[in-house]
Amino acid sequence: MLRHNYFPNPAGLSSRMQPSELIDCTFRDWNAPGVTGFALTSSTEYGSYAAWDLTQLPAGSSLALLAKVGSAAAEDKYRGAILETRDSSGTILAQSETWASNKLLRVAFTVPANGKITVVFRGRQGVNVVTAFYNTRITETSEDESFFNSTDQVLVFGGGA
Repeated sequence: MLRHNYFPNPAGLSSRMQPSELIDCTFRDWNAPGVTGFALTSSTEYGSYAAWDLTQLPAGSSLALLAKVGSAAAEDKYRGAILETRDSSGTILAQSETWASNKLLRVAFTVPANGKITVVFRGRQGVNVVTAFYNTRITETSEDESFFNSTDQVLVFGGGA
């Protein structure tokens, strides 16, 4: 099965689409063996905020934004919902929880008729605090790995001997 990732810069590369909006932070790549990602480093005690304005998504499609957020201490606080999607008028389509540590987060949403959304990432509070996001993707809800449970299996069709 071929999956399409609608997220424009999962590896945080400077040569790819940068966030449309950065508040109180810097953005950079944050890669480790076996994972690609990006990091937000906060410049104020409020925590980091990065948003991408995406266009030309398939209108009416059921999509999911997935990202693994890096580690956080139990007492850490985030700027708000860690992941969020909004339509072009600013109405929230979906939000994740407001605290997580080394966890795959998933928010599902339906693409508006105009095909435009804003994807928001929020980091932990504190000056010079780094929040990492790994393997970020936006894909069809029926194609992401969270869709499959212990009784569902991916079918693989292939040629024989």
